[in-house]
Amino acid sequence: GSNPAGADEFGDTSAPDAADAAEQVGAQLADRNTEVAVPLIAAVRQYVSLALSRSLAAADSMAQALGLGLFELALRHVRTYMRREMEVLLGEIVLPVVESRGAGSLAARARMLQTLARVAAQPQLVVELYLNYDCAEDAGVSVFQRLAEALCRLAGAHVGLPHKTSASYAVAADTDDSASAAAWRAVQQRMTAFNAHSNDADAGAHTAPTPALLTFGAERDTTSNGHGVYDEYAVRQLALDALAALLQSMVVWSDRLADPGAEPTARDSGTEAASEPSSGADPDDPHELLTIKTRKAQLAAGSRQFAWKPRKGIEAWRAAGLLTSNDPREVARFLYAHRGALDKVQLGEYLGEGDAHNVAVMHAFIDCVDFTHTAFVPALRRLLQAFRLPGEAQKIDRFMLKFAERFVMSNPDAGFANADAAYVLAYSVVLLNTDQHSPQVKHRMTRAEFISNNRGINDGSDLDPQMLSDVFDQVVNEEIKLKDDPLQGRVQGAQGSGSLFVLWGNSTAN
Repeated sequence: GSNPAGADEFGDTSAPDAADAAEQVGAQLADRNTEVAVPLIAAVRQYVSLALSRSLAAADSMAQALGLGLFELALRHVRTYMRREMEVLLGEIVLPVVESRGAGSLAARARMLQTLARVAAQPQLVVELYLNYDCAEDAGVSVFQRLAEALCRLAGAHVGLPHKTSASYAVAADTDDSASAAAWRAVQQRMTAFNAHSNDADAGAHTAPTPALLTFGAERDTTSNGHGVYDEYAVRQLALDALAALLQSMVVWSDRLADPGAEPTARDSGTEAASEPSSGADPDDPHELLTIKTRKAQLAAGSRQFAWKPRKGIEAWRAAGLLTSNDPREVARFLYAHRGALDKVQLGEYLGEGDAHNVAVMHAFIDCVDFTHTAFVPALRRLLQAFRLPGEAQKIDRFMLKFAERFVMSNPDAGFANADAAYVLAYSVVLLNTDQHSPQVKHRMTRAEFISNNRGINDGSDLDPQMLSDVFDQVVNEEIKLKDDPLQGRVQGAQGSGSLFVLWGNSTAN
């Protein structure tokens, strides 16, 4: 089947941060005197994410259904450890399918709507989606907003009556008394703020509606092969069910805020333990959430300006108060902190400009990158994940000069006599990368030629031949190129936060 954008983003396991984390854990495990506690999800989440991305994008209905079941379980129980992965899955696969208008995707859309309806019926999970994506500056997808907009659009779509042979026809025409009665019973059974204080023994706990209740108006036609066939009316009914569950979860949240003494149930929370908030924001303060949401909107508006003209973006951020001055260090720290939301081509061009202010910003930007205890090629890869390296030789030269200085300062025992030696090798690695991976180059550089080209660069002496050979192998085996890796988050231990809702950890276990 065809994979939508992002379906294979988890297939790359060679990202610098992930590789470095694996090397650090391996080194710690190699030391028999060191005990390392690595959460199981930290060891398997990249494989779970890859399996989810492929199954959710699969053309086979059974594979997709199984993937949706696994996705729902992961979202309910291990979302605190998979914040970045869930953002990619929701933003690149699930929501685009729900938002699509093609008739060919009706079945897939219906399956995803059923899953989203069950997710939307959990107040704790709904609010945490809003907190961790819509109100997080480092999140590229406003999950709650996109989901609500998609459900409203589908629920309000004008569709004709289904065919008389369709199982949806009875509800649509309202001619089947039993169907109407079943629909009314389902509405009455849905927990609301108005019947939450009834005499029913279980009225105090909000329970997620079962799939049967969620889909009372969207029964499936069944063909001879047993596979479900959905019409547009059934899909609209599924969207209405999901939207009703979403609104009900908001009502439950409002009731809980009105009664802070009420403790959320384990069923509402969807996770056995809460993690510490990933920011200093109080997730129970609506005014603070509004401030964060506004700041995120201002950041996004400036990012769009930055993608057109970097200086315009910086001016927009200053006008919004996100930047308080034009000080190079403040600008650099801001750009580095929000590099994931910026156009990396424009970021590279801006940092590579030759005027004094841009050079100062570039120096401060590279100073934000930690190269400590990192090998030469992985360190260069890490730097070049932050922006796209410009093509002009003068700009590359300025970047490599500063990189060499920063690398030698962070790794004084790396074998370089001075920063000049690291600079020459860095530039040589950039040339080797082009030589080995450009389709225009017919005759590739050999290992012996690479080592020969770098003789005498270490303050008149030679660098370690084994190190140069390792550098050659690393570049030949894997091209140094920009790639947006969604597995950069770091796992944080789950701990109680004491607040109603949880900001999920966004960082990998070391």
